[in-house]
Amino acid sequence: MTVLETPTPANSVLTEAADEPVVAADATPAPPAAAAAKRPRLRRPTGAAVKKVVLALVGVVAVFVVLNSLVADLMFRTRQDHLVSQFAKPAATVSTGDAVSVLQIEKLGFDRIVAVGATHEVLRGGPGLVSGSSTPGSKGLSVIAGRATSFGGPFAKIGS
Repeated sequence: MTVLETPTPANSVLTEAADEPVVAADATPAPPAAAAAKRPRLRRPTGAAVKKVVLALVGVVAVFVVLNSLVADLMFRTRQDHLVSQFAKPAATVSTGDAVSVLQIEKLGFDRIVAVGATHEVLRGGPGLVSGSSTPGSKGLSVIAGRATSFGGPFAKIGS
């Protein structure tokens, strides 16, 4: 076998014998072609690995939904309790978030305190009186907003 190399400062000293190949004094042998051709392959995920990832994601979503509903229900109940005590002591003026009236629907077993405003913060505590509409019981149109599913779902049964 004869190895021919271009002289470089690192391998410029060459030795040569009659029947021996020409090799640089400090040269290292080249790796075999088969080893150079082998590259690590990326493995495709197996069905079991995909199932584990999907189950983990489903578990995380389920925990989030359960915790969200528990926290939302707790926030709703706490806010309604606060609004009940606030409604018991009427104020001369009301601002966003203050208790303004009681909404009762006997057929649905609905009995909630309505707060002023329809912002996200107000609706987390129950139904809210949309600004610009009349107070329930007074002349004019009263528009009350609320959530159907979360934060106590004050309007979940309406339409059924």
